[in-house]
Amino acid sequence: MTGHIVTGHHNGATFPYVVATHPGQYGTLVRDLLRSPFPDYPQVHASTFFYVTDHPIWNGQWPVRWMRVGFHHGFGGALFVDETGPDRHDWSWTALAAEPVANPPTVYFDQDGDVAFPARAVMPIDQL
Repeated sequence: MTGHIVTGHHNGATFPYVVATHPGQYGTLVRDLLRSPFPDYPQVHASTFFYVTDHPIWNGQWPVRWMRVGFHHGFGGALFVDETGPDRHDWSWTALAAEPVANPPTVYFDQDGDVAFPARAVMPIDQL
């Protein structure tokens, strides 16, 4: 891979794709996408996808490695997926908090689903 281009978007078709083409933009992209897309509705859970490739990602051009972050009330969890496993099996890893959070809020992997990150994987957004 020559250059690293980071593309991100919130879950759902109504949210735009955000693209960072050089390292000076990466932090801004991540900070912007880890803010709730529903600031007037803080009770709503959110999720964001991130892709690092050599080109911007748009609908229909999905890479085989990606990360999905679920977040809620300043806490989040991250799942990394690699769809290149042997025999068409996917591999996935969940980031774990360096120090477990006492009584973390429920953070969903998918805002529309009912699969929550395990408590050990929930951490403050600034650590995520």
